[in-house]
Amino acid sequence: MSGVFGVVDPHHRVDAAELAGKMAASLTHFAWHVAQWHDDAAVNAAIGRVGIGGFNLNPQPVWNADHTVAVCLAGELYGPNRSGTNPNSPVGATTDEQRLLDLYARHGLDFVCSVEGAFVCVILDLTQRRLVLANDRFAFYPAYYGQQNGRLVFGPEMKVVLLDPGFNRRIDLTALAQSMRFQQVLGERTFFDDIKLLPPGSRLVCDLDTAHATVSPYWSFSDIPYQPKVSFGEAVEEGGRL
Repeated sequence: MSGVFGVVDPHHRVDAAELAGKMAASLTHFAWHVAQWHDDAAVNAAIGRVGIGGFNLNPQPVWNADHTVAVCLAGELYGPNRSGTNPNSPVGATTDEQRLLDLYARHGLDFVCSVEGAFVCVILDLTQRRLVLANDRFAFYPAYYGQQNGRLVFGPEMKVVLLDPGFNRRIDLTALAQSMRFQQVLGERTFFDDIKLLPPGSRLVCDLDTAHATVSPYWSFSDIPYQPKVSFGEAVEEGGRL
């Protein structure tokens, strides 16, 4: 499963570099999978990505000019400023990763509001002392995260969180009941109390000094403009086109 992974542990109870290496190994299912990561010993944090070699062919993470902000990306971005399609775009980026860095420099945490695509990304900002995990509006790339023992661990599969040696595995009984009743777990729940699935169109912001993380939506279906004057025939025609 392509995606991004990482850990933030300011209390140094685990070695972020060692844990990131174990995550990468557990996510590399085939020989053609690509896993890359970076660890920062000063903040005891690491970010990385794993992919199948179809997108994001450049080495990751990608840094800004002064080497204070890094991004890892899985997936691709759409739109008129898509990499290689419009070299005169106001963003002026040549790759999707650089485009994200430019948008983040311009808009901060709101960078993802203007991004369209199928993606999940993580930004490590050493200046603002934060990590930002964000996905697309439909969450095509899953991102699971767990918070226990003063640290954040995340990745595209739940098992990377379970690699945390101090993680206490507690069954979420509500999720178990949902699975038995509906044959699936609903919303952001998983079978574990402290492992959640990042909701679609959301961003997670984690403080590098405390590992405290908050999740907030940046988009919802209510943001789609309502077109009240569409006739039934026009709706049929547009439905057919789509």
